[in-house]
Amino acid sequence: MIAPEKDGAAWKGTVVPLQVGVLQFPAPTAKRCYQFGKALRKAIQSFPDENMRVAIVATGVVASGSWRALWL
Repeated sequence: MIAPEKDGAAWKGTVVPLQVGVLQFPAPTAKRCYQFGKALRKAIQSFPDENMRVAIVATGVVASGSWRALWL
């Protein structure tokens, strides 16, 4: 999935992995995660290429069910 192919040609995109650790304390607050998202948006919009396409793919402990470990 990092470098998918389309019509037999390698994808020419760039992948920039980001990770926010929430299982090791102190976990970031919801406010801090929101601020991070705003900063990420500002960084993306600062690029001069108006035709640039960006996809943000996210997953998290709530999606996997591991969030229960935070409450035990």
